[in-house]
Amino acid sequence: MSLSPEPVEISSTSATHIIRGAKAGMSVPAFMVFVGMIGFGSLAKSQGVSLFATLLTGAGIYGLPGQVAMLELYATGASLLVITIAVAMANMRFLPMSVVLMPLFDPADKLYRWRFLSVQVMSINSWTHMLQVASDMPKSARLGFFTGFGLSCFTLGMCGAVTGWLLAGTLSVEMTVALIFLNPAYFIFLFCCNRNINVLCSLALGALLGPPLYQFSPDWGLPLCGLIAGTSGYLLCRKK
Repeated sequence: MSLSPEPVEISSTSATHIIRGAKAGMSVPAFMVFVGMIGFGSLAKSQGVSLFATLLTGAGIYGLPGQVAMLELYATGASLLVITIAVAMANMRFLPMSVVLMPLFDPADKLYRWRFLSVQVMSINSWTHMLQVASDMPKSARLGFFTGFGLSCFTLGMCGAVTGWLLAGTLSVEMTVALIFLNPAYFIFLFCCNRNINVLCSLALGALLGPPLYQFSPDWGLPLCGLIAGTSGYLLCRKK
């Protein structure tokens, strides 16, 4: 990891890739982030969180599970340490996602030193889309495209948080929750489009195991479901 202080100039070619990614993101993926963040903004306002704090936490955490966990714990009066640990656990899924993406990018790309910005604007939308389109573009274009795509989703997400905060009180609780859970429903369709047998097996097993595991342990049901379903799907397909 280079820590040299020299300024990094973004070439016109890199800018072109960023613009291409931004245009590609300004469609269903960014809209889904926008809608989900409306629910978050409305929920934050109902918990007495200021608009500035809503934007700060939305941009800093940038993951609806972690953001919702933060609001729930804040409402119960949990300490800052507990909230931080809970948010970190909820966002831990971004670690393996980042590791999966790393080999797709060219280390010599001029945007490589901007990777901290790129990973901050990563979401399941940009991650899934990048896995689908990476093979259709040269390696030197991928990081710029991914960054532009992620920035589109991130920008609309922040706009959604502001919209939800301003609309708080006009949206029912059911509508707020539905907007938040619209994103996971969209993820299911994304993964179903993958056509990869181990992904489909893991998804089906997760759907079956999720409800009973949550009844067994509301705190650990979700990570247990992911661990068991994901590992089982991998092993079943490897054996086949």
